[in-house]
Amino acid sequence: QILASDLMRNYKGAFILMDSNSGDILALASFPEFNPEIFLPKIALSEWTRLNRDTQRPLLNRGINGTYMPGSIIKPLIGLALLENGMQTSATAECEGAARVGNTIIKCWNWKYGGHGEIDFYDAIKDSCNVYFIQKGKELGLDKICKTLHAAGFGSKTGIDLPESKGIFPSREEKKRRFNENWNEYDTALLCIGQGIILITPIQAVVYTSAIANGGKILKPNILKEVKNNSNILFKKGAPELKGMITDQPKLLEHVKKGMFEAVNHERGTARKAKNSKIILCGKTGTAEVGKGENKLKNTWFIGFGEKNNRTYSICVLIEEGMSGGATAAPIASEFFEKYFETQ
Repeated sequence: QILASDLMRNYKGAFILMDSNSGDILALASFPEFNPEIFLPKIALSEWTRLNRDTQRPLLNRGINGTYMPGSIIKPLIGLALLENGMQTSATAECEGAARVGNTIIKCWNWKYGGHGEIDFYDAIKDSCNVYFIQKGKELGLDKICKTLHAAGFGSKTGIDLPESKGIFPSREEKKRRFNENWNEYDTALLCIGQGIILITPIQAVVYTSAIANGGKILKPNILKEVKNNSNILFKKGAPELKGMITDQPKLLEHVKKGMFEAVNHERGTARKAKNSKIILCGKTGTAEVGKGENKLKNTWFIGFGEKNNRTYSICVLIEEGMSGGATAAPIASEFFEKYFETQ
C-alpha cells in the first residue's frame, strides 16, 4: 500500500492490486488524497468546506467510486465475446487506419502510418487495433457483446465492503434515457473500443482482469483479512467468495491471455512498457478521450496479471489526464513490480 501510494503521489487516479485467486485486495490507492487524521476528533467546518470545494476531488475514492470509459482495456472482453460466439482466432480484418461506420470514420491509433494491414485475433490485442474490434464487434451485435460484459461484472457492484459505484452499462434503454435516441451501429462501434455509453470503475476492471487470470471466476474483492476479539481469538476471517463466471467456456481465455502476453512482451506490443525483470505479465492498455475541443483530455489505463511465488497478481492502474495507457499507466505497473519484489 505504501509503495502504491508513493508511485501515485504525483498523479490523479487509482491503483489496485488484487490476488487473482482469493479476491484479496493487496493495495488500493486513490489520488489526490487527504489526511484522515483531520476527522479526529471532529473535522473543522472550514476544512470540510475546503475539501468539498477542491476541484481535484480528494474525497472521491477513484478506485471504487470513480467511473471512467474503459477505452481499449475492453478489447480482451470483446475478443472473448467473439470467441464465445464461434469466431476463430485465425479470423482476420484489413486495417487501413480507419473503420467506416455509416457516414462516419473512426480512426485506428496508427492511422498516420496506414493502419495495421491484415491482422488476426492475437495481433489485434497486441497492437490494440480499433478497426479489428469495430468490424468484428459490429457483426456480433450489441446483445451478444453485452452478455459478456454483464458476465464480467460491468454495470454491477463488485460487492467490496465499501461504498462503490456500479458505473453505466451500455444498453438501448440507457441511450434512450440519456439522449432520447435509439441505439445505432455507431454506438456499437464505439462500445467495441471502450468509448461512448459505458463507464466502469477501476475495481470492476481489476475484478474482470483477475477472472481472465484465474480461469474465469468473478470474485468478490476482499479487504478484510481477519477479525479477532479482545482475547485474540479469531472471530471472522476473510474468504474467497465466487460471484459468477466470466464465461462458460474457460478454455477460450487462453487465447485472450496469449494476446495480452504479446501486448506486454512483444517488442512492438502496446503494453511493452509494463514489462519488468521481476514478473512476467499479460496486460492491456487503454486510452479514453473525454471532453471536447480545448477541454479534451485522456484517461489512461493499464490492466495486467502475472504469477510469482505461487501467487497470481492482478493490477489496475488508472491515470486521469495522461498521455496514453502505454506511455503513462503501463510504466507505473512496471516500476511497482520492480520495487515490490525487491522486498519479497
